[in-house]
Amino acid sequence: YFSTPWKRSKQSSPRRNPKTVLAWVLLRAILAILILVWIGSMASVMRNVPAAHSSGANNPSKAMMNLSRWKKLSEHIRLGSQAKENMAGTGNLSSTSDGKDGTEDKEQPASIYDLSLFNNQSPTDFQLYTPHAPSCSKPLEPSAVGFTLVSQLSHDRLWMVQYHCARWGDHPMSIAIFSDRDAGDIKSDLVLQGCSAEHLTVRTVSKSRYDPKGTEYPVNLLRNLAFSNVKTSHIVYADIDFWPSSDLHATLTTQRVRERFASDPKLATVIPVFQLFRRCREYKDCRGANIPSMPKKKSGLFTLIKKKQASTFDPTNVGGHGSTKYITWRDQEIGTFVDLPCIKSNRYEPYLAFRYCTDLPPFQEGFTGYGKNKMTWVMQLRRAGYLFSQLGGVFLVHYPHLNSESRQEWDKKPKAMEKHGLETAKKKGNVDWASFKRARVDALFLDFKEWLDGTVEDESRVLMCDDALNDDMRLWVHTDKAKDDDEEADDDDETAAAEEEEDDGAYFQEYTDFVQSQDAYKKCQEEHTSDPAECSKAASAFIESSILWSLVGSESNYVGPDSQMEYLYNAEKCAIRFLAFEQFQRNDEGGEGNEKEFSFLNLVADLYTNMAMVEKKRGFKDKATAHVKKALELNPGYDAAQKVLAQIENGEVEEEDDYEGEEEEEEEKGAAEDANGDENNAEETPAKTTNEDGAALKDAKVNESIE
Repeated sequence: YFSTPWKRSKQSSPRRNPKTVLAWVLLRAILAILILVWIGSMASVMRNVPAAHSSGANNPSKAMMNLSRWKKLSEHIRLGSQAKENMAGTGNLSSTSDGKDGTEDKEQPASIYDLSLFNNQSPTDFQLYTPHAPSCSKPLEPSAVGFTLVSQLSHDRLWMVQYHCARWGDHPMSIAIFSDRDAGDIKSDLVLQGCSAEHLTVRTVSKSRYDPKGTEYPVNLLRNLAFSNVKTSHIVYADIDFWPSSDLHATLTTQRVRERFASDPKLATVIPVFQLFRRCREYKDCRGANIPSMPKKKSGLFTLIKKKQASTFDPTNVGGHGSTKYITWRDQEIGTFVDLPCIKSNRYEPYLAFRYCTDLPPFQEGFTGYGKNKMTWVMQLRRAGYLFSQLGGVFLVHYPHLNSESRQEWDKKPKAMEKHGLETAKKKGNVDWASFKRARVDALFLDFKEWLDGTVEDESRVLMCDDALNDDMRLWVHTDKAKDDDEEADDDDETAAAEEEEDDGAYFQEYTDFVQSQDAYKKCQEEHTSDPAECSKAASAFIESSILWSLVGSESNYVGPDSQMEYLYNAEKCAIRFLAFEQFQRNDEGGEGNEKEFSFLNLVADLYTNMAMVEKKRGFKDKATAHVKKALELNPGYDAAQKVLAQIENGEVEEEDDYEGEEEEEEEKGAAEDANGDENNAEETPAKTTNEDGAALKDAKVNESIE
């Protein structure tokens, strides 16, 4: 290229111009120097690139063992071949806090780990701390305690952000969005919708480049990115489909709440979670009906619960939020703390408020898509010494959206498992478990547990409950040790644990019904002092709910035998009063009035039968006999009362000390649903009664339609 002009010059002129020759020599020399400088610069850059951090850096053999196990399960898991098609591509990360474009590396090919704040290179690179956060050792004054609401979301849920802004108020927010749109453009739109231009920070990660198929949503990486933009001392974390109560920030910033947060850098404050039921029958996102129904205050939430339009969050997945003391929270004063005594399941995954500092464990970025991405973080928090304490008066409420692509991927099962169940599918041995998202997540979870036990010193301040579930029995993939265990014994242990598990959320509805019926009865009495008989319907509801709550409260160990009798004695006072009214007196006339009388008499008979059962368990034979005879006077053919009387006459009376510890004697009827099924649909079997009075009341409920 460079010699061609020179040759043309030579041919056209017999003599070479010295100036022309000198110019070409200088040009070549300059180009050569530039090439040498470029090569030297690249070599210097490569020498200074830091080695990727790995959780197994201090133990290479352990790290290699983990990776070897992963490779045996699936080539996907190392982000090679097929998985890389889902998650890799050219990078696109943009960040903005002032609406300006902050796009980086748009043209460079990258895997999802190129965005890691911890230089992670594989799913098994687990992290202990958050080194880029402020120090935890620095003392914090209550006045310096501040909160940022943090969330992550996919582009299709961007519409929810404005409702978080409205409820949270003009206070700091940090969100990370999985979207191909520019962060500045998104923030501009959100500001127009009412979000704060000053306090909102937006960060985006390209969906089309990292997860075009929608199966490996980088949920934990997004959470960590959103955390990294926090400037306040504390964080309130909630996924975007969990909307905060409108008084959450005001409650958190009261003096006594700030003092508690300032005094303990490892305080993890639980914000109880509820769910709104979809306001349309069709399986669709009916926003026009759902959004106005999303409660903002505790009173509005209770109104929905009373109408059976809302409940505690996902009660079928007891492990997920079952450790939260929902019944206690119902009457808990706003802004007060109640420490959790123990954790009932490793799958506990509450939404928390906590201090943002170096000791905070990050979300483990290897968990992508649906499944175990938050519960593993809570497991590490507990082991690292965080204290879990729930805050009164405030809550989060789940918006009833449709299932995401990640959830649909998680729900896929082998045909053999759908047809024969998990254990049979395992025994067949011809299932390609690595091709299923849930199996891959379970394998990573086992690696995480091994790393957690071997790396993180156990400084737990909140222990696992004595009757905590054996959560590993729900896994699709097990360690070699688990495979060698006796399968029948494992199944028995899991069934027993599922039956014995206590869950405040499961009993929240019964307690709420009892309190509401009690309040309605009292209010009716005040309004109809001249004619109390007008309150017969309210009286029946009060007696009915008292019976049910005394039983359910006993099952949950929330109500002791003395308190149980107190509820029943109060109901008896109401029953005696209304039995004296004319419309409830016995007569020989037929018709509707007689049916009404019969129904109320049976209800009171049921009350006395339950009183007899409790007194029998307490060891008071005379009282028990007197109560059951009253029941038979009201309804001579009442089978449950006759059964209790026979037990008393046969001397089947137990001491009071044995009351709470008595195991269920009634054998389970029918086959139980496979407890190793879908993680979020497991444990749907209602809690079995743990004492004999439960069995009798069940018979009574069938006969008298009290349920």
